[in-house]
Amino acid sequence: MPTDPDEPRPAAAPQISDEAVIETHPSAALAFARKHARPLIFGAVALVAVAAVVATIRLRSARRAETALIEFAEAESADQFAAIASNYPRSFPGISSAYLSASTALKEGDLDRAEAGFQRFLSQYPDDPHAAAAQLGLAQVAEERGNFDSAVVHYENLLSSYPQSSLVQDARLGLGRCYELLGQAEKARLAYETTMAAGPQSLWARLAGERLTELGRRKGPEGTGPADGSTEGSAPPAADAGAAPAPAALEPPAGTPPAPAPAATAPMQAAASPDVTAPSGTAAPAPSPEPAPAPAPGGAAPPES
Repeated sequence: MPTDPDEPRPAAAPQISDEAVIETHPSAALAFARKHARPLIFGAVALVAVAAVVATIRLRSARRAETALIEFAEAESADQFAAIASNYPRSFPGISSAYLSASTALKEGDLDRAEAGFQRFLSQYPDDPHAAAAQLGLAQVAEERGNFDSAVVHYENLLSSYPQSSLVQDARLGLGRCYELLGQAEKARLAYETTMAAGPQSLWARLAGERLTELGRRKGPEGTGPADGSTEGSAPPAADAGAAPAPAALEPPAGTPPAPAPAATAPMQAAASPDVTAPSGTAAPAPSPEPAPAPAPGGAAPPES
């Protein structure tokens, strides 16, 4: 039957969610769990399984990293470092071992293996902190082979690719050394002077200064040999002030035995220095006139001296 439009309508019953029912009525929560038991169980099992897998992976990674560090600390030969680099790539022990495998091979005299290792390292890890050292290693391999032109190229690559490296001074000194061995004295001189200017108080500067001194000694008139006539490569001659004078020019200080002198000059030195202390166990010579020679046999006069 029609109702009066002005008559107030009853309020709609509020909608109660399942969660609200669970929170307010424990019996309703049990009913919800029974209704959705299988999905809830599957979800819980999945969460536990994922957590177990993550924990296992982390544990294995930690054990693997620990094993890598132990092997890295115990490695000594190029083969051992190569095995670590192969078994643990992209890890700190693996990357470091890749470089150390090549550098150890260089120390062991295996130039082919060292060269291949340095080249492989530069191709795989060009931005690693060991990259500059690998470039320096290639230059050293070339020097060991006597290929100084190739060594110059590697030293220059280090200077251009890694200008902030701590090995820059080693590269400059190596450049000077290779230019010197190639007979290019002016380029060698420039490399040594650059080394000295970059660190005047450093060991590299001292070594470069020694080589500059040697280059100056070798440069004789018209470039034919050392200016002082000494053998090439020998130590620089002593300065005049430090050279030992001839024995006749020595004057012994007062209170010390006189320096040895030829027999003909001994009386003169003894007379000139009457106060010189005589050696222990002997009497000092008196400043008396020279005794006359004994007469010759037969009454003949002695020959005049």
